[in-house]
Amino acid sequence: MKLLASITTTILITGVIWSAVTLQPATAETAPATALNNLTSSLNNEKPDSVTGVSKTIHLQELPALWHQFYTDNPTIPSDVNTLIVIYQQIDKSFTHAKVTIGYAQDAKQSLSVQLSVDSTRQVLLPKGQHSASVLEQAWHQIDFHQPISAVVEVHYLNQHGLPDSSEVSVYYEQ
Repeated sequence: MKLLASITTTILITGVIWSAVTLQPATAETAPATALNNLTSSLNNEKPDSVTGVSKTIHLQELPALWHQFYTDNPTIPSDVNTLIVIYQQIDKSFTHAKVTIGYAQDAKQSLSVQLSVDSTRQVLLPKGQHSASVLEQAWHQIDFHQPISAVVEVHYLNQHGLPDSSEVSVYYEQ
């Protein structure tokens, strides 16, 4: 009988904590509505100068390791940083390797944006919102791989605890 009481108590405590966490009121956003506005760096072979983070050419299956490296190199992200940006550039023809930059603006009051050449067109694949990993993956399936791709940009908005809360995904096509 004690086992049943212990299991019931554990389930009840877990449910109360989970409910409290998911039903917290959202905090007001202090940055502009989109994180793709003011960073004045071009997407070239280098990591943008005003971005703190990591940049490396990797097999896309190694992305979790690059995130680990980012968090290892930046164990404390400043509290006023509210967006992380992931830029995929130089994507190979098999779409398995790319130059990936993960970071945030050095001046946290400045929102992140990516200015591409005038010949690039932006298509929003996934508007800002709370999305599961599978929905983010589905956004990548919307890319028109027949057009030359300049970059794919993911913006992850952080909550008050510094954890990703919502995301948006855009692709930039060369013309």
